[in-house]
Amino acid sequence: MKAIKSVGGSLQTLDLGENLLQHLHPTALSGLGQLYGLRLSGNKIRNLTENVFEGVENLRMLNLASNMLQSISKKAFSALKDLKVSFINNLVYLKINPKYLFLLQFVQ
Repeated sequence: MKAIKSVGGSLQTLDLGENLLQHLHPTALSGLGQLYGLRLSGNKIRNLTENVFEGVENLRMLNLASNMLQSISKKAFSALKDLKVSFINNLVYLKINPKYLFLLQFVQ
C-alpha cells in the first residue's frame, strides 16, 4: 500500500478487486483524498472496522460485491458523506446495523 500512497494525492479510481484481501487496515486508504471510485469486489474481506474509509471522504462509488462480509462497524462508513453508489452482495451472513440498511438499495 505504500506505492499507492505515493500517488495518493492525485489518484481518482482504485481497483483492488480479486486480490484475496482479507482485511482493510483502518489507515490503509488514508492520504487518498481525491479518490472517488474504489473497487474491492471479489476479495475475502469479512469485516469493515470503524473508520476504515477515513481519508477517502470524497468517495462516491464503492464496490464491495462478492466478499465474505460478516460484520460492519457502526462507524465504518461515517467518513463517506458523498457516497452515491455502493455495490454489495452475498449478505447471507452479514449482521448489519439498521443504520446502514440504506446500502441495500444498491445490492446487485
